[in-house]
Amino acid sequence: MARSVHGASIVVKGSQPGPAFPRSSDELRHALVLDGRKRPFEIRAGAFGADIRAMGEGTVHGPALSNGDIRLEVVSGQMQRWFGGLRAAGEILVRSSDDQDRTPQSGAAATVGGVRFVVRGDIAAGARIVLENVLVAGSVSAPEIQLKNSVILGDVVTVGEVGELHAVCSTFGLYDVGSLILEGPTTLHVAGGVSDHEPVFRDHVDTTGGDTVHPFAMRALALCRDPQIGCGIPTELSPEVTGTIAAKSPPGTCCAHWVEGACPFADAVSLGRHDFVQLAPHSGQDPDAPSEAPEDRGRWFFGLQNRSLDWAPVDTAGKRFASLLHGVMAFHHLADDARARLLAGLRDGRISPNESRLLLLAIDGLEPEAGLDPGEH
Repeated sequence: MARSVHGASIVVKGSQPGPAFPRSSDELRHALVLDGRKRPFEIRAGAFGADIRAMGEGTVHGPALSNGDIRLEVVSGQMQRWFGGLRAAGEILVRSSDDQDRTPQSGAAATVGGVRFVVRGDIAAGARIVLENVLVAGSVSAPEIQLKNSVILGDVVTVGEVGELHAVCSTFGLYDVGSLILEGPTTLHVAGGVSDHEPVFRDHVDTTGGDTVHPFAMRALALCRDPQIGCGIPTELSPEVTGTIAAKSPPGTCCAHWVEGACPFADAVSLGRHDFVQLAPHSGQDPDAPSEAPEDRGRWFFGLQNRSLDWAPVDTAGKRFASLLHGVMAFHHLADDARARLLAGLRDGRISPNESRLLLLAIDGLEPEAGLDPGEH
């Protein structure tokens, strides 16, 4: 039987056709444990627990909700897929127990660029969120957010007085945070965001298998697709390139050539402190008066307005990328002919090869039955 009760825990192993919900008032206080260490677990609907812990390979097809914490972990080569988002009153911790920064060379994780967890839907917590090696087709919101080797296809928003976002070797879109710490190579797939405090930039030291330093660098995909700059990196990576460059780069940054200094346009697409400006204080505030309140000092804004570019083609390409991203998030609900048109649009040259790879990676993680060739991205 897939479901059993052990003390104060409901344990699910293998496949369960319905939801993993409490069956009595007493079970409302039970933790939910999904055990995929020996064989994958599968919940064909949603899941609820006072706390939720998932170990090993598995899939949950509905939303996961907890009055406490949610903790997910896998070991090398394993993957978990959550197709209804994650919400917890406490913390959400999503980690690989072997804590590897490197891209796996075998197993399911290797086919999606080192991602170990895939979440379709939003992730929200009342306390801290920690995501390592996670692909999120949705947004992330919590008082404190830590990202490592992760790709967020939606927005990142912090709430509360501290509101810290600490991103390590990751890719994300628009952000609205209190404090912003960017560590190692960082990619923004939407050129915009605000923080209460001046951003902090750091190099990342990878201590797994030696002390490898990934210097801080930052880029915007809007510049990678700019026809005035162009991108000479093909979408398809040869086995030689994959073995020598991609395999040793943090997967969350999505472009091994740029990370490893092999991008001929690195100077043009990379961002710096001059791309972050402090906005004027709120109307009615004296700009010279001392104040510790962020709203009185003016927030820090990231954008590309200081760049001397022809914005018309960049804006057109940006709208196309946003349309394709919407299609990727809805891929599960598309008919076969609509899926075929979407995949053709990802390869027609009207978005950059790097944007194409990012969206193909998302489809491969969200819809493994689509049968994409891992070499295509």
